[in-house]
Amino acid sequence: ASRGRDNFPPVADHAFPYCFVCGPSRTHDGLCIFTGRPHGYDGVTDVWTPDADYADDSGRVHEEVLWAALDCPGAFAIGFQERPMVLGRIRGEVLRRPEAGAPLIVAAWHLYDDGRKHGAASALFTANGELLAQTEQLWIELK
Repeated sequence: ASRGRDNFPPVADHAFPYCFVCGPSRTHDGLCIFTGRPHGYDGVTDVWTPDADYADDSGRVHEEVLWAALDCPGAFAIGFQERPMVLGRIRGEVLRRPEAGAPLIVAAWHLYDDGRKHGAASALFTANGELLAQTEQLWIELK
């Protein structure tokens, strides 16, 4: 999963470099989820280790941070680098909130194209493969 990061677009090619989730110009205060296509996989992946700043008093990552982590990878699975887009709808579920500090696998894959509308799915797994959260997304390509 970590090999996906090797294929993330450079800062100069990123449409939203200050995005909280995937912005390469937000390495000091963003989530730094840089999904790219690893060799031999049709989707995009990255390994993300949530910082304690994103956890509650019990040490578990806030649910809204998990939703954020599942957002941008869908766009990169569709081909965000070639055609910038914005999220139109996201639906899914968080099955379990992980503890901060544990490495997690973020994965996303392309589902369909319908004109300027594009579908994707994303998921968050533990390093052992336990599904923690999943989404389906509708992305709208910018004109």
